[in-house]
Amino acid sequence: MLNRTMQESPIIRNFERIYNDKILPMEKKYLFNNFYSQQLTHEYFIDEDYPGMRIAPGLTTNRFIVVTYGGNDHVIPNNLPFGTNQEFGIVFLSQFRCCCVNASVLKKLTIVDKTEILSSDKFACELECLAEQVDIILLFFDPENFADL
Repeated sequence: MLNRTMQESPIIRNFERIYNDKILPMEKKYLFNNFYSQQLTHEYFIDEDYPGMRIAPGLTTNRFIVVTYGGNDHVIPNNLPFGTNQEFGIVFLSQFRCCCVNASVLKKLTIVDKTEILSSDKFACELECLAEQVDIILLFFDPENFADL
């Protein structure tokens, strides 16, 4: 709960107004209050599993997985040159996997699955590299992980 001084702050009031006017209506429209379980998976978006996909109650991978469009389902070997990804070193490339899936939604959307982003020292650099190449990044994370920080 905010203390009285913070509640009276014009900045806080402005954030509350923005939230109530812009964000809250979207949360209601898209039923954000229902996002409490693993209901939305990669399969929800692409109607199938991607090569090498694993779903389990806990962390399922220590990889940096990119799921993108391809004419047929396959995995691009991580030893192939991935241009700007090489700057993150051999450890990153050994954990990097690019899965191509023949799903039409992936013609305009690329899914990046990275577990343990909060504990990754290089995550900010990796995200910055991606941000330079895309229009928008939506980060989804498990708030339960914040308890460990």
